[in-house]
Amino acid sequence: MKSSITRRSRSQSAFTIIELIVVCAIIVILAALILTGVKGFRKKQMLSVARAELAQIETALTDYRARYGSYPQDNPNSVVVNPLFFELAGTVFDPTVERYVTLDRSAQIRRVDLGLATVYGGSLPTISAFINTGETAKGDDETAGPKNFLTTFRATQLAPINPSVAPLADIKIIVSSIRWPVGVTPYPVPGNPDVNPWRYNSSNPTNNPNSYDLWIDLPFGGKFYRVSNWSNKEQSVTYP
Repeated sequence: MKSSITRRSRSQSAFTIIELIVVCAIIVILAALILTGVKGFRKKQMLSVARAELAQIETALTDYRARYGSYPQDNPNSVVVNPLFFELAGTVFDPTVERYVTLDRSAQIRRVDLGLATVYGGSLPTISAFINTGETAKGDDETAGPKNFLTTFRATQLAPINPSVAPLADIKIIVSSIRWPVGVTPYPVPGNPDVNPWRYNSSNPTNNPNSYDLWIDLPFGGKFYRVSNWSNKEQSVTYP
């Protein structure tokens, strides 16, 4: 009798251990599924934000071209540090100090600094002057003068670049509100590790020969995804 009870007790104990193993396995599978789902949602959200911001810039570029007959100048030395913000934001040129100031007064650069070669490992725009500019801040769709094409932009879509070789400049570039992850190197803008700039090429675009190339690279989950104006789908790319 005692032996029978002992065997039954052992059998029940063994069954309980098996149940625990099964439950643990189920929990691990569910956790993996949840994490995969969360990761997929975050990736989708990130790409959606990038696409929306791309559309904003494209609209500004289309409006700019309608007004001036061409797309804004780029920086042949660097697709990252480019004059796109100054051109789309519009500037007032003050001849007394030879300086361009954006219409929103958030950025400025001296004309002499446009030709300087290096800034934080990148390059200042190697151009002689801006197009969307004037000596006064008057101007709208009907009148002459500089115009701000970035009225819908948020502060998170702009970032300062403080050039060591041009201390009197206050340069800003157009960036994504999706920040570059700290620790993922090399950084697109050395000295500004969380800045993820929009790349712009209008002088020699390879994907849109008759207009411009505009793109951004987004690190996520150990991979890099490119959102661009030449593809409706993100591209997996090698970085850098």
